[in-house]
Amino acid sequence: MSTTPPVTEDQRFIGLVWKCARQIDFLEGLKGEDDVPIPDEFLPRPWYIEQAAAARLRLAEVLEWSDGRAEEEAKADYERQLQIHLNMVDEQAGRRLHAEGLLPKAQDWTPPSAAHQGLKDIMIRSLTADIENNNWSFTPPRRFTGAKFRANEVREAQHTIESYEREVERARKRTAWVRALRENLAQPAAG
Repeated sequence: MSTTPPVTEDQRFIGLVWKCARQIDFLEGLKGEDDVPIPDEFLPRPWYIEQAAAARLRLAEVLEWSDGRAEEEAKADYERQLQIHLNMVDEQAGRRLHAEGLLPKAQDWTPPSAAHQGLKDIMIRSLTADIENNNWSFTPPRRFTGAKFRANEVREAQHTIESYEREVERARKRTAWVRALRENLAQPAAG
């Protein structure tokens, strides 16, 4: 004899509501996760918290810069960006030279059988695509004045903080939505 009470129609309906609730974007990350409980409270995702904390520190630091320090920071940033640019250009040139060196070998290769001809064709297409795709023209970084660099850093930090604030509001709305649904489902069904 079973000691489990039978499932009522109200319980089935509530189960359906929560199953469907998982399918909407408001509960992103819970879609198809029927065994994961829906939390009572949603919090901002950790990435936003970490980024906002770093942005607040950066903003406070940048606002304290003298004009001379802003110029030094702009120069250092330009040199970092230029090095990244030069590395990308070198890497692209290396990939292109590598493909250009292998293409004639692939074209001259005699496959061991007619069944291997498709392999040769794929190799040639792949190397040709590598050559064509490694022909980009990278735009070198711009050298900003200290004032412009400082303004960009302030704007970037403020944007990151605003993104965090939007994430906090999003979490608040998700929490309110779930709580309202729970409260609604706790009420006896009309009818």
